[in-house]
Amino acid sequence: MAQEALLDRHLQDGEELLRRLRNAQFDVTAASWVRDDEGGLWSLYVASKNVDDHGLGDAYGQIRPIVRAATDLCIGPFDVKLISPSHSMAKEIIKLNEPYPVPVYTRRRLREMGGLRMGEAHIYPGLKAS
Repeated sequence: MAQEALLDRHLQDGEELLRRLRNAQFDVTAASWVRDDEGGLWSLYVASKNVDDHGLGDAYGQIRPIVRAATDLCIGPFDVKLISPSHSMAKEIIKLNEPYPVPVYTRRRLREMGGLRMGEAHIYPGLKAS
């Protein structure tokens, strides 16, 4: 199966979506585009305390209207995967950001991240409060 390329527009639109989530008071602790090693599809993983505080279903209910209203972005509701900040992948995203004193996008080719098999990840820099 051909691997799907992650375009600059996806990275920019992902950053804009994260900004909109935060503006709507939705916690974004860490985020990364991750390419599935088997199917080659990209997903935007968002670690949020809302998952722990309200449950996964309610957290998706909070972001669904924001994502659907973002018709100017190339990201759909099924592109976003919510995880808890205590999830092993979230911990690894945070850890990969630690060495950088300034916000820097990180692109990694990884066989595994947080216990999940993958091919590649684009990690958003540490997110500061708006």
